Amino acid sequence: MSQIKIPLFFSFYALMFLALPKYGNFFQIISLSFILLQNVLTFVSLKKNKPNTFKNSLNVFSLFLIVLIPLLSLANNLFNPELYYVEYSVLFLVVVFSIYIAVNTIDFRLILNSFICAGIAITVTILMFGTNELSLALSMNIDQETGLSRFSPLGLHPNLVGHIFGGFAVTFFCCMLYGEKTLHKIFFALLVGVSFIFCIAASSRGGLIAASLGIVTVYAFAIWQDKTKRKYFLLFLLLAVLSLFFTQGIDKIISYLSSMLEFNTSDRGINSGLTGRTANWDKLLGTVFSSIKSVLLGNGLRSGGAEVIGYAIDNGYLNMVYEMGLVITTCFVILMIVNTNNLRKSLLDMPNALKAVAFGLFIFILSESVVARYLLSIGNPISLFLIFCMLGLKNIFRSTSAGRSAAQPVVYQLNPQGYGH
Repeated sequence: MSQIKIPLFFSFYALMFLALPKYGNFFQIISLSFILLQNVLTFVSLKKNKPNTFKNSLNVFSLFLIVLIPLLSLANNLFNPELYYVEYSVLFLVVVFSIYIAVNTIDFRLILNSFICAGIAITVTILMFGTNELSLALSMNIDQETGLSRFSPLGLHPNLVGHIFGGFAVTFFCCMLYGEKTLHKIFFALLVGVSFIFCIAASSRGGLIAASLGIVTVYAFAIWQDKTKRKYFLLFLLLAVLSLFFTQGIDKIISYLSSMLEFNTSDRGINSGLTGRTANWDKLLGTVFSSIKSVLLGNGLRSGGAEVIGYAIDNGYLNMVYEMGLVITTCFVILMIVNTNNLRKSLLDMPNALKAVAFGLFIFILSESVVARYLLSIGNPISLFLIFCMLGLKNIFRSTSAGRSAAQPVVYQLNPQGYGH
């Protein structure tokens, strides 16, 4: 247990129950409470000779997440009779500031380990209590009123299932890639498979494609400098493509996946305008550009929900434009892209699991946000860990390869000494 932080483990794990009727807000507060508890425990244990813990700890993400976004959201809703939006803005500020404290007082490898453990626990929990629903979804059960039965354990929206387990698939793959023991590699490979099965059962095409892109990108950069591995990787891709034409029964597999992911249906098929998203995006852009105030300052966090504007945006970038305005959204996305490239360079320079996970999840969220609204959120474990990564980038960049032993997943022993803050 010394390899993880128990309160942080529960802060990630609690968010799995956020969609439970009547109790969702309770689990959001529980998640925040565990982060606060971890900070209290950390400060109690800090020695008196560490006064410079926060020296040079600020980065540009800190400016956006701690200052610009929550304060602009508060300003937008200060006189809104619906107190929920003010309350959420305050909650976002407290959560982000608490994370800022955590990433500057805790070895980031321990944060990674806590997140991985929570991911394993969440996956096992779903397997234990969602087996019947999973089997029903994988059998392509069609309900006369709602259509295809999509996997939605614990009340989670199927798209959120794809987001969570698509992110976990990337994380588990990085653990497998940088693992040293064969059993550990097999264990995490199985978890990657389970995560993809959950995405397929949820018929979450966005999560599935984004996770695949994150995994392929991480693997390609991880082995690209090794000419032998690079040749094997390219050969594998060629064989994978050829197998689609020569493997017996591949047509049945393709047909099954096409049906599960509803590529040929009128509602969610290829000609559906991304399941009606494009029509909603046109409508949203018309609303945004009808007001100078909306273009420049947005409307505040959570104001872009379907229950507020009457339709789902399902695009993280446009959702942020509506809530935060065009200027902040543009700067934030550029910041994400620049730091994704910096993570790529750092991974090539000193590879380790921590950098691979951060890089893979940045690729994942940038890709998935084209068809999902989780670019900036505190309400699920993947988005929460991404905020940890954004605020802790300096510590991630500083982590060393140490011959593959540094920043290893929780199943490996690590020595927190000498990490430095």
